[in-house]
Amino acid sequence: MSATLSPVRAAHDADALTINEAAEVSGWSPRMLRRLREEPLLGAAVDIWLDQTPEPPAEVDRSDWLDWEQEKHKRLLESTDF
Repeated sequence: MSATLSPVRAAHDADALTINEAAEVSGWSPRMLRRLREEPLLGAAVDIWLDQTPEPPAEVDRSDWLDWEQEKHKRLLESTDF
């Protein structure tokens, strides 16, 4: 199944998260996010989230954002017992 995007929608989507990017950021699987989009209420919320342009937290400079995210995830993993 392929979808055709309007030029306006395609241009807007250039700043939006892809399913795979959203999965990486959230820790959810791409498959789970696709299933959530199929549920009417959850789908609307997921669509809004995916359409947003990612922004670093206010206290983090954009040039340091990637390092900050990696450190955040490292700390989370270190604090988790597997």
